[in-house]
Amino acid sequence: MAATEFLSSAGIRALLKARAAASDHKGELRLAAPAPFILDALKLVGLDKLFKLYDTRAAALADF
Repeated sequence: MAATEFLSSAGIRALLKARAAASDHKGELRLAAPAPFILDALKLVGLDKLFKLYDTRAAALADF
């Protein structure tokens, strides 16, 4: 997510739909390297509690 430049309500909705789809298949959606403003937006709406967040892609991969 480091290259993400904008997060709208549609983007948040897409993340929630992707999370639900992953959950339907006994998986989970993890977010790696969100830009600081993305992390702020996720925290603002409480999504930092729903997703596992990682500072780097390597950290996310190492957690599997």
